[in-house]
Amino acid sequence: MSIVDFLRQDKRRHFISITFSLWPLAVGLLPRISHWPSVSCSLRKAARQTAIDLQSDSEVALYHPRNDNWQEYFQWDGVRLVGLTAVGRATINALDMNRLLALAIREEEAALGRHPPPEKMT
Repeated sequence: MSIVDFLRQDKRRHFISITFSLWPLAVGLLPRISHWPSVSCSLRKAARQTAIDLQSDSEVALYHPRNDNWQEYFQWDGVRLVGLTAVGRATINALDMNRLLALAIREEEAALGRHPPPEKMT
């Protein structure tokens, strides 16, 4: 069973959306993709493939975790995710990746020594 199938079957999605990004690390597995999307980011993305970069006012493709290298598009500034490129900025904005709840969760993870993620996962 894939993790996606597991999420579809599990009724506690509000809990999983908070812990989902740490699941591979918690069970000793490294993901095949560099960053697991949260359920809320997946719902925000839906079928969307492009978004507007507010800095350049251009429509760009969203970051694709299987095809793109995370370090080329993003970096951490404490608990805030910063876009390094138009794709990174548009993705952060479109998926609201620095929303208050996400920042609060990252603050808690930082206090527990689990944020930022290990370099080999970014």
